[in-house]
Amino acid sequence: MFKLYMVGYGNTYEEIIELSKKLDVYDNIIFLGPLDNNDERTIMKKMDLVIIPTLNASLGIPCLEAIHEGIPSIVSSGDRGASFFVTKSKSGFVYKNGDAISLSIYIKKILNNSDLRDILRKNAKSFSHKIEPKKIADYLLEIFDYSLYRNIYQKPLPPWEKQ
Repeated sequence: MFKLYMVGYGNTYEEIIELSKKLDVYDNIIFLGPLDNNDERTIMKKMDLVIIPTLNASLGIPCLEAIHEGIPSIVSSGDRGASFFVTKSKSGFVYKNGDAISLSIYIKKILNNSDLRDILRKNAKSFSHKIEPKKIADYLLEIFDYSLYRNIYQKPLPPWEKQ
């Protein structure tokens, strides 16, 4: 049996609660609503898989947190940042925005295959050192300098591209 933790509160929150009751899976879902960063991290560390079904986003912070924790992720193609990092780190799968069948296939694939889960975890952990907050902050400052002084600075290389 599974346990699903729903973190956050979106436009379809109430719909999801009603649907979970109708499908008789409500008791398997823990609806947590919005959490602060510490609580979110504590919950995330207990997970076997992080699913980010965002329809439209650009940065992918929850995905970066999952990578740092070494947790495989399944993300929507609508989250450009998350889909980039999951692909780059080889720590999960990207499904086409709104494609529930692909999402369910990926969920089953990861949860039913412990060897695959271990590979995805290992990939996430080995990639996580490349996206530490300090490295990302330094990279953003380099981009800022480059945008102001292109004739002086070379275009910065992202930390995940550095050896």
